[in-house]
Amino acid sequence: MPEALRHSRRPRRRVLLGAGLAALLPGAMAQPPLRIVVPSPPGGPQDKLARLLARQLSVMRNEPVLVDNRPGADSAIATEQVIGAQPPERSLLITSTVLALGAVQGKFHFDPFTDLKPVIQAADMDLMLVARADLPVARPADLIAYMKAGHTASCGAGIGQMFLACLQLREQLGPGLTAVSFNGIAKLVTTLLGGHIDIGVLPSSDASGHLANGRLQALAISGHASTGAQYAQLPLIDATWPDIDLNSYMGLYAPATASDDAVARWNADLNAVLQREDVRRTLATFDMSPVGGSPEVLKARLRQNRAHFQRLKPLLDAEGR
Repeated sequence: MPEALRHSRRPRRRVLLGAGLAALLPGAMAQPPLRIVVPSPPGGPQDKLARLLARQLSVMRNEPVLVDNRPGADSAIATEQVIGAQPPERSLLITSTVLALGAVQGKFHFDPFTDLKPVIQAADMDLMLVARADLPVARPADLIAYMKAGHTASCGAGIGQMFLACLQLREQLGPGLTAVSFNGIAKLVTTLLGGHIDIGVLPSSDASGHLANGRLQALAISGHASTGAQYAQLPLIDATWPDIDLNSYMGLYAPATASDDAVARWNADLNAVLQREDVRRTLATFDMSPVGGSPEVLKARLRQNRAHFQRLKPLLDAEGR
């Protein structure tokens, strides 16, 4: 074969190869990134956990996993984003008890029990009852005595289960306690530190730094599973108020239209992530403990939440929420 002809075919082979790759690229580029949608602003417990999981999943799947913060409307904005995601296999929702609470209150245009598929209960989290540093109380009994003496006080909390706890405290402590909800834990903490509210219900991880420097004081905690010995001397909230359930958790859900195979893969990958020692150490710094298991674990927890909130619906209705 003449030398000139041999050289003339090489560029043609490159052109044909390039054309073949170009034909494949549009479909590949059209595939949206994997994402975890968070119904709260950056910096909160859900966001921290989502970013930790996203980093690990990105390495495991060898592609980016985005964290998409969509706060507002008691998690409805984020949830609707996931329910309508296309393709459904590439989006997850991370959320907490607010999903069952909103459903009981009739706040949603969707049904979390039919429009979502549970994937995994990722972590449990302890919640804490705290007070501003100069409030003359140290334990629940002191708070009860303080309110019985005729003082007024305000209880601040995030949305959902934490705010419901403030409403339940008002039932126990009397109308002198005002309940105030905040869309975001950071705003709640800032208001507490500024002395504009008296007590608050929030994740222990968001309180710990301010407890250490004396700007807040801890009154009680929901449990010791996540915080270990750090707050072992704190009384449990339900030891004083048995009806107040502050056992919180983080779960991940896929759209109901996602295939069972996709849900099974998400579940397997996330279980593998939660078994990693470095992940478990990081979770401990968030005052969270890993859970994992099958989707049925999360489904059962969601049903349990619904039953609990159904019993408290009259309290929510009276508040006009």
